[in-house]
Amino acid sequence: LDTHGLLPVLDSLGDLFRDNAFATSFLAAQRELIAQSASYGEYYLKFTDSLFGEFGLIPFNPDDPNCKAVLRPLLRREISEGVIARSCKLGTEALQSLGYEPQVNPRELNLFYHHQSGRKRLIRLDEHHFSLADDSQKWTLAELLNEVETSPGQFSPNVLLRPIYQELLFPNVAFVGGGAEIHYFLQLSGTFKEFGIPLPAIFRRISAFYADARLVQKMMRTGFSFAEFLMPLHELEQQHIGRKASEQPISESAFVKLRSALEDISQAAGGFDASTQTSIQAELHKMEKMIGHIEQRQTKFVKSQHENDLQQLRNIREQLFPGSTLQERHANFLPQYFRIG
Repeated sequence: LDTHGLLPVLDSLGDLFRDNAFATSFLAAQRELIAQSASYGEYYLKFTDSLFGEFGLIPFNPDDPNCKAVLRPLLRREISEGVIARSCKLGTEALQSLGYEPQVNPRELNLFYHHQSGRKRLIRLDEHHFSLADDSQKWTLAELLNEVETSPGQFSPNVLLRPIYQELLFPNVAFVGGGAEIHYFLQLSGTFKEFGIPLPAIFRRISAFYADARLVQKMMRTGFSFAEFLMPLHELEQQHIGRKASEQPISESAFVKLRSALEDISQAAGGFDASTQTSIQAELHKMEKMIGHIEQRQTKFVKSQHENDLQQLRNIREQLFPGSTLQERHANFLPQYFRIG
Protein backbone atom coordinates (compact mmCIF):
# COMPACT_ATOMS: atom_id res chain seq x y z
CA LEU A 1 0.00 0.00 0.00
CA ASP A 2 1.21 3.49 -0.80
CA THR A 3 0.89 6.58 1.37
CA HIS A 4 -1.64 8.23 -0.95
CA GLY A 5 -4.46 9.78 1.07
CA LEU A 6 -2.55 10.20 4.35
CA LEU A 7 -1.70 13.89 3.88
CA PRO A 8 -5.37 14.97 3.52
CA VAL A 9 -6.05 13.15 6.83
CA LEU A 10 -3.28 15.15 8.51
CA ASP A 11 -4.73 18.36 7.00
CA SER A 12 -8.15 17.50 8.48
CA LEU A 13 -6.59 16.89 11.89
CA GLY A 14 -4.76 20.19 11.64
CA ASP A 15 -8.08 21.96 11.04
CA LEU A 16 -9.66 20.22 14.05
CA PHE A 17 -6.80 21.04 16.42
CA ARG A 18 -5.76 24.54 15.44
CA ASP A 19 -3.52 26.50 17.86
CA ASN A 20 -2.54 23.24 19.62
CA ALA A 21 1.22 22.92 20.12
CA PHE A 22 1.14 19.13 20.63
CA ALA A 23 -0.96 18.64 17.47
CA THR A 24 1.23 20.95 15.38
CA SER A 25 4.39 19.13 16.43
CA PHE A 26 2.88 15.65 15.94
CA LEU A 27 1.41 16.40 12.51
CA ALA A 28 4.65 18.00 11.29
CA ALA A 29 6.57 14.90 12.36
CA GLN A 30 4.11 12.65 10.49
CA ARG A 31 4.46 14.69 7.29
CA GLU A 32 8.22 14.28 7.53
CA LEU A 33 7.93 10.51 8.05
CA ILE A 34 5.54 10.17 5.11
CA ALA A 35 7.95 12.09 2.87
CA GLN A 36 10.70 9.62 3.84
CA SER A 37 8.55 6.51 3.18
CA ALA A 38 8.07 4.64 -0.07
CA SER A 39 5.07 2.67 1.25
CA TYR A 40 2.46 2.72 4.01
CA GLY A 41 4.25 -0.21 5.66
CA GLU A 42 7.50 1.73 5.79
CA TYR A 43 5.71 4.79 7.21
CA TYR A 44 3.93 2.72 9.86
CA LEU A 45 7.21 1.14 10.95
CA LYS A 46 8.71 4.62 11.42
CA PHE A 47 5.53 5.86 13.14
CA THR A 48 5.56 3.05 15.75
CA ASP A 49 9.29 3.52 16.25
CA SER A 50 8.72 7.23 16.95
CA LEU A 51 6.19 6.28 19.65
CA PHE A 52 7.86 3.26 21.25
CA GLY A 53 11.43 3.01 19.97
CA GLU A 54 12.90 4.57 23.10
CA PHE A 55 11.31 1.77 25.16
CA GLY A 56 13.18 -0.92 23.22
CA LEU A 57 10.62 -1.87 20.57
CA ILE A 58 12.29 -3.87 17.78
CA PRO A 59 10.38 -3.96 14.48
CA PHE A 60 10.51 -7.11 12.38
CA ASN A 61 9.08 -7.87 8.95
CA PRO A 62 8.00 -11.52 8.57
CA ASP A 63 7.59 -10.98 4.81
CA ASP A 64 11.39 -10.90 4.53
CA PRO A 65 12.35 -13.55 1.91
CA ASN A 66 14.85 -15.10 4.34
CA CYS A 67 12.00 -15.72 6.81
CA LYS A 68 9.72 -17.18 4.18
CA ALA A 69 12.46 -19.71 3.38
CA VAL A 70 12.15 -20.99 6.97
CA LEU A 71 8.44 -21.52 6.30
CA ARG A 72 9.06 -24.13 3.55
CA PRO A 73 8.44 -27.27 5.69
CA LEU A 74 5.13 -25.84 6.96
CA LEU A 75 4.09 -24.83 3.43
CA ARG A 76 4.85 -28.28 2.04
CA ARG A 77 2.81 -30.07 4.70
CA GLU A 78 -0.14 -27.66 4.55
CA ILE A 79 -0.31 -28.03 0.75
CA SER A 80 0.19 -31.80 0.72
CA GLU A 81 -1.75 -32.82 3.85
CA GLY A 82 -4.06 -29.97 4.88
CA VAL A 83 -2.58 -30.14 8.38
CA ILE A 84 -4.43 -27.19 9.94
CA ALA A 85 -7.98 -28.23 9.02
CA ARG A 86 -7.33 -31.70 10.42
CA SER A 87 -5.27 -30.87 13.50
CA CYS A 88 -7.20 -27.93 14.94
CA LYS A 89 -10.46 -29.89 15.04
CA LEU A 90 -9.95 -31.10 18.63
CA GLY A 91 -9.03 -27.64 19.92
CA THR A 92 -12.09 -26.13 18.25
CA GLU A 93 -14.40 -28.82 19.66
CA ALA A 94 -12.93 -28.35 23.15
CA LEU A 95 -13.68 -24.60 22.99
CA GLN A 96 -17.23 -25.28 21.78
CA SER A 97 -17.82 -27.72 24.65
CA LEU A 98 -16.97 -24.86 27.04
CA GLY A 99 -19.49 -22.55 25.35
CA TYR A 100 -17.06 -20.58 23.15
CA GLU A 101 -17.65 -20.23 19.44
CA PRO A 102 -14.48 -20.68 17.34
CA GLN A 103 -12.87 -17.43 16.25
CA VAL A 104 -12.38 -18.75 12.73
CA ASN A 105 -13.27 -21.92 10.84
CA PRO A 106 -10.22 -23.48 9.17
CA ARG A 107 -10.22 -23.80 5.40
CA GLU A 108 -9.10 -26.86 3.54
CA LEU A 109 -6.00 -24.87 2.58
CA ASN A 110 -4.90 -21.98 4.82
CA LEU A 111 -2.61 -20.04 2.52
CA PHE A 112 -2.54 -16.92 0.35
CA TYR A 113 -0.48 -16.37 -2.78
CA HIS A 114 1.09 -13.06 -3.87
CA HIS A 115 -0.16 -12.78 -7.45
CA GLN A 116 0.80 -9.86 -9.69
CA SER A 117 -2.73 -8.46 -9.21
CA GLY A 118 -2.77 -8.86 -5.43
CA ARG A 119 -2.74 -11.25 -2.46
CA LYS A 120 -5.21 -14.03 -3.24
CA ARG A 121 -6.46 -17.12 -1.45
CA LEU A 122 -5.22 -20.53 -2.58
CA ILE A 123 -7.82 -23.27 -2.90
CA ARG A 124 -7.53 -27.03 -3.32
CA LEU A 125 -9.49 -28.29 -6.34
CA ASP A 126 -8.73 -31.93 -5.62
CA GLU A 127 -5.86 -33.97 -4.21
CA HIS A 128 -3.50 -33.03 -7.08
CA HIS A 129 -4.78 -29.69 -8.40
CA PHE A 130 -4.86 -26.16 -6.98
CA SER A 131 -5.90 -22.67 -8.08
CA LEU A 132 -6.34 -19.11 -6.89
CA ALA A 133 -9.80 -18.28 -5.57
CA ASP A 134 -10.57 -16.16 -8.65
CA ASP A 135 -9.30 -18.95 -10.96
CA SER A 136 -6.65 -16.62 -12.43
CA GLN A 137 -3.86 -19.21 -12.00
CA LYS A 138 -3.70 -22.99 -11.56
CA TRP A 139 -1.08 -25.54 -10.48
CA THR A 140 -0.64 -29.25 -10.14
CA LEU A 141 0.56 -30.47 -6.75
CA ALA A 142 4.08 -30.97 -8.12
CA GLU A 143 4.14 -27.46 -9.64
CA LEU A 144 2.96 -25.81 -6.42
CA LEU A 145 5.49 -27.73 -4.28
CA ASN A 146 8.23 -26.73 -6.73
CA GLU A 147 7.22 -23.09 -6.31
CA VAL A 148 7.52 -23.52 -2.53
CA GLU A 149 11.15 -24.52 -3.08
CA THR A 150 12.00 -21.81 -5.61
CA SER A 151 9.84 -18.87 -4.45
CA PRO A 152 8.64 -19.28 -0.84
CA GLY A 153 8.16 -15.50 -0.63
CA GLN A 154 5.14 -15.86 -2.92
CA PHE A 155 3.20 -17.59 -0.15
CA SER A 156 1.53 -15.92 2.82
CA PRO A 157 -0.05 -17.54 5.90
CA ASN A 158 -3.68 -16.88 6.74
CA VAL A 159 -4.87 -16.04 10.27
CA LEU A 160 -4.60 -19.66 11.49
CA LEU A 161 -1.18 -20.41 10.04
CA ARG A 162 0.23 -17.06 11.22
CA PRO A 163 0.59 -18.04 14.94
CA ILE A 164 2.48 -21.17 13.88
CA TYR A 165 4.74 -19.10 11.64
CA GLN A 166 5.52 -16.49 14.30
CA GLU A 167 6.34 -19.11 16.93
CA LEU A 168 8.60 -20.87 14.43
CA LEU A 169 10.51 -17.61 13.81
CA PHE A 170 10.41 -16.33 17.41
CA PRO A 171 9.72 -19.06 19.98
CA ASN A 172 8.08 -17.50 23.05
CA VAL A 173 7.97 -18.57 26.67
CA ALA A 174 4.61 -16.77 26.80
CA PHE A 175 2.27 -15.18 24.29
CA VAL A 176 0.34 -12.09 25.39
CA GLY A 177 -2.63 -11.32 23.17
CA GLY A 178 -6.17 -10.08 22.85
CA GLY A 179 -9.27 -12.24 23.08
CA ALA A 180 -9.36 -13.08 19.38
CA GLU A 181 -5.66 -13.98 19.22
CA ILE A 182 -5.98 -16.24 22.24
CA HIS A 183 -8.85 -18.05 20.50
CA TYR A 184 -6.57 -18.75 17.53
CA PHE A 185 -3.88 -20.21 19.76
CA LEU A 186 -6.33 -22.40 21.68
CA GLN A 187 -7.85 -23.73 18.47
CA LEU A 188 -4.34 -24.55 17.27
CA SER A 189 -3.14 -26.48 20.33
CA GLY A 190 -3.11 -29.74 18.31
CA THR A 191 -1.55 -28.05 15.28
CA PHE A 192 1.47 -26.87 17.29
CA LYS A 193 1.98 -30.46 18.39
CA GLU A 194 1.57 -31.72 14.81
CA PHE A 195 4.30 -29.37 13.56
CA GLY A 196 6.55 -30.05 16.57
CA ILE A 197 6.52 -26.39 17.65
CA PRO A 198 6.13 -25.64 21.39
CA LEU A 199 2.86 -23.95 22.32
CA PRO A 200 3.71 -20.99 24.59
CA ALA A 201 1.91 -20.14 27.81
CA ILE A 202 -1.00 -17.87 26.90
CA PHE A 203 -1.94 -14.67 28.73
CA ARG A 204 -4.77 -12.22 28.12
CA ARG A 205 -3.35 -8.76 27.54
CA ILE A 206 -4.46 -5.89 29.74
CA SER A 207 -7.53 -3.97 28.65
CA ALA A 208 -7.99 -0.46 30.01
CA PHE A 209 -10.83 2.03 30.19
CA TYR A 210 -10.31 5.77 30.13
CA ALA A 211 -12.66 8.00 32.11
CA ASP A 212 -12.00 11.72 32.48
CA ALA A 213 -12.82 13.62 35.68
CA ARG A 214 -16.24 14.70 34.42
CA LEU A 215 -17.28 11.11 33.66
CA VAL A 216 -15.99 9.91 37.04
CA GLN A 217 -18.10 12.57 38.79
CA LYS A 218 -21.18 11.40 36.90
CA MET A 219 -20.47 7.82 37.99
CA MET A 220 -20.09 8.81 41.62
CA ARG A 221 -23.44 10.62 41.59
CA THR A 222 -25.19 7.40 40.49
CA GLY A 223 -23.94 5.50 43.54
CA PHE A 224 -22.44 2.77 41.35
CA SER A 225 -18.73 1.91 41.36
CA PHE A 226 -16.58 1.95 38.22
CA ALA A 227 -16.49 -1.87 38.24
CA GLU A 228 -20.29 -2.08 38.37
CA PHE A 229 -20.49 -0.14 35.13
CA LEU A 230 -18.63 -3.02 33.46
CA MET A 231 -21.54 -5.42 34.00
CA PRO A 232 -24.13 -5.90 31.21
CA LEU A 233 -26.48 -2.94 30.86
CA HIS A 234 -29.64 -4.88 31.73
CA GLU A 235 -28.03 -6.04 34.99
CA LEU A 236 -27.01 -2.47 35.81
CA GLU A 237 -30.59 -1.30 35.24
CA GLN A 238 -31.99 -4.16 37.32
CA GLN A 239 -29.68 -3.28 40.20
CA HIS A 240 -30.80 0.35 40.03
CA ILE A 241 -34.49 -0.70 40.09
CA GLY A 242 -33.71 -3.08 42.96
CA ARG A 243 -32.35 -0.15 44.97
CA LYS A 244 -35.73 1.51 44.57
CA ALA A 245 -37.53 -1.42 46.21
CA SER A 246 -39.09 0.86 48.83
CA GLU A 247 -40.84 2.72 46.02
CA GLN A 248 -42.50 -0.41 44.65
CA PRO A 249 -46.26 -0.50 45.50
CA ILE A 250 -46.15 -4.30 45.87
CA SER A 251 -43.40 -5.45 48.22
CA GLU A 252 -41.01 -8.27 47.37
CA SER A 253 -42.23 -10.14 50.46
CA ALA A 254 -45.76 -10.23 49.00
CA PHE A 255 -44.49 -12.08 45.93
CA VAL A 256 -42.48 -14.43 48.16
CA LYS A 257 -45.63 -15.25 50.20
CA LEU A 258 -47.62 -15.92 47.02
CA ARG A 259 -45.01 -18.29 45.66
CA SER A 260 -44.71 -20.02 49.05
CA ALA A 261 -48.50 -20.57 49.08
CA LEU A 262 -48.36 -22.05 45.57
CA GLU A 263 -45.57 -24.39 46.68
CA ASP A 264 -47.68 -25.54 49.67
CA ILE A 265 -50.62 -26.26 47.37
CA SER A 266 -48.34 -28.10 44.93
CA GLN A 267 -47.06 -30.41 47.67
CA ALA A 268 -50.54 -30.98 49.14
CA ALA A 269 -51.83 -31.93 45.68
CA GLY A 270 -49.78 -35.12 45.97
CA GLY A 271 -52.79 -36.64 47.80
CA PHE A 272 -54.90 -36.63 44.63
CA ASP A 273 -54.93 -39.18 41.81
CA ALA A 274 -52.54 -38.68 38.88
CA SER A 275 -55.11 -37.04 36.57
CA THR A 276 -56.18 -34.51 39.22
CA GLN A 277 -52.54 -33.77 40.14
CA THR A 278 -51.78 -32.99 36.50
CA SER A 279 -54.74 -30.63 36.27
CA ILE A 280 -53.81 -28.84 39.52
CA GLN A 281 -50.15 -28.47 38.50
CA ALA A 282 -51.24 -26.91 35.19
CA GLU A 283 -53.35 -24.33 37.06
CA LEU A 284 -50.50 -23.61 39.47
CA HIS A 285 -48.18 -23.06 36.51
CA LYS A 286 -50.61 -20.49 35.10
CA MET A 287 -50.67 -18.71 38.47
CA GLU A 288 -46.86 -18.64 38.59
CA LYS A 289 -46.82 -17.02 35.14
CA MET A 290 -49.41 -14.46 36.28
CA ILE A 291 -47.24 -13.52 39.26
CA GLY A 292 -44.32 -13.06 36.86
CA HIS A 293 -46.43 -10.79 34.65
CA ILE A 294 -47.39 -8.67 37.68
CA GLU A 295 -43.70 -8.34 38.64
CA GLN A 296 -42.84 -7.28 35.09
CA ARG A 297 -45.61 -4.66 35.06
CA GLN A 298 -44.38 -3.28 38.36
CA THR A 299 -40.76 -3.17 37.11
CA LYS A 300 -41.93 -1.36 33.97
CA PHE A 301 -43.80 1.15 36.14
CA VAL A 302 -40.78 1.81 38.39
CA LYS A 303 -38.53 2.14 35.32
CA SER A 304 -40.85 4.76 33.87
CA GLN A 305 -40.63 6.68 37.17
CA HIS A 306 -36.81 6.67 36.95
CA GLU A 307 -36.27 6.94 33.21
CA ASN A 308 -33.97 9.95 33.61
CA ASP A 309 -31.72 7.98 36.03
CA LEU A 310 -31.67 4.97 33.72
CA GLN A 311 -30.82 7.14 30.72
CA GLN A 312 -27.90 8.61 32.64
CA LEU A 313 -26.63 5.08 33.37
CA ARG A 314 -26.93 4.25 29.66
CA ASN A 315 -25.05 7.41 28.66
CA ILE A 316 -22.20 6.65 31.07
CA ARG A 317 -21.94 3.06 29.93
CA GLU A 318 -22.01 4.14 26.28
CA GLN A 319 -18.78 6.07 26.91
CA LEU A 320 -17.16 2.88 28.24
CA PHE A 321 -18.71 0.60 25.60
CA PRO A 322 -19.39 2.80 22.54
CA GLY A 323 -21.71 0.95 20.17
CA SER A 324 -21.62 -1.99 22.63
CA THR A 325 -17.93 -2.62 21.85
CA LEU A 326 -14.88 -2.21 24.07
CA GLN A 327 -13.81 1.42 24.33
CA GLU A 328 -10.30 0.44 23.16
CA ARG A 329 -11.74 -0.70 19.80
CA HIS A 330 -13.37 2.68 19.25
CA ALA A 331 -11.33 5.39 20.96
CA ASN A 332 -8.31 7.01 19.32
CA PHE A 333 -5.30 8.13 21.35
CA LEU A 334 -4.82 11.41 19.48
CA PRO A 335 -7.41 13.58 21.33
CA GLN A 336 -5.77 12.72 24.67
CA TYR A 337 -2.28 13.07 23.21
CA PHE A 338 -3.13 16.47 21.76
CA ARG A 339 -4.57 17.50 25.14
CA ILE A 340 -1.71 16.42 27.45
CA GLY A 341 1.20 15.56 25.15
